[in-house]
Amino acid sequence: MRNRITKCRPRERRRRFGMSLMELIVVLAVSAIVFGSAVSSLAFAMRSYTASRDSLQTDLTLQRLSEQFRKDVHIARSIAADSPADVALRLTTADQELVDYKLVEQAVVRLQLAADGSTAGRERFAIPPDSSLSFRLVESPRGDLLQVELKIDLTISRNDSQPRDTRVTVAMLGLHSRYSASNEM
Repeated sequence: MRNRITKCRPRERRRRFGMSLMELIVVLAVSAIVFGSAVSSLAFAMRSYTASRDSLQTDLTLQRLSEQFRKDVHIARSIAADSPADVALRLTTADQELVDYKLVEQAVVRLQLAADGSTAGRERFAIPPDSSLSFRLVESPRGDLLQVELKIDLTISRNDSQPRDTRVTVAMLGLHSRYSASNEM
């Protein structure tokens, strides 16, 4: 009998299709970590954007208020003594028009009244919550000029560890009328 030597083929490995349960769990854990960090980074970026936008909007509003306040004080002839209780500052122009500055619900309202009492213009300047606004009259040492000071104390954030920011605008009463009168001479 003939010895038959048969060649044994090495065991063929079966190809696997798919993943084991352990590999799937590892992939899910890594994906959750990456997704969580991406979401927290996105939330931080959105909060930063919102805070920057609000700060810029407040700065632009206060700049507009400051410029308008300076213009009004410069063209004013006097500060009206008979201003109502809700009016923080009332200026009278040469044309007998009145310009009122009122504090209303976290906003400064500028109301321009014509000589006949009708409303000629109205502007609203929003200020941040917990901010305060004050007007102060300061006479010059010689007594011939009157300065009007607008002071706004802003709350930068709701966190008490942050300092408050103070904006001060000073304008001379009747400055434009004095200069125009001196130019005519």
